[in-house]
Amino acid sequence: MKLIALLVKKYALGLALLFTGITIAGSLMPSDNLSSTRFIEIPHFDKVVHFTMYMLMGLSWCTVFHNWKKSIYWVFGLLFILGLGLEILQFYFLTGRFFEIPDLIANITGSILGIIIFLMWIKRTTR
Repeated sequence: MKLIALLVKKYALGLALLFTGITIAGSLMPSDNLSSTRFIEIPHFDKVVHFTMYMLMGLSWCTVFHNWKKSIYWVFGLLFILGLGLEILQFYFLTGRFFEIPDLIANITGSILGIIIFLMWIKRTTR
């Protein structure tokens, strides 16, 4: 378990940047590119993707800033601003992309779960 904790801490910044970059790129991709790459036809699958990416970002960014007091609040706030900002950019600048409240809800719940997983992991590894 300690080896896994060490590896996660060592690569946390790289993972956080990777997840954030994928999220930004996917959110700003024109809708015609998304429809041609859709390989899973599950209703509301994009909400699952939103949830998962924000969960991974919440977990990885908390790990990056784990020594910083109140980091979970900052991580949640910045992920909320990122999600809101990307939705606004989609609405105003991308054809075929829309501002969707369910996307924001998926982002928020994913971020919260990522932070909860981080807190549980910290509690378990610091025993």
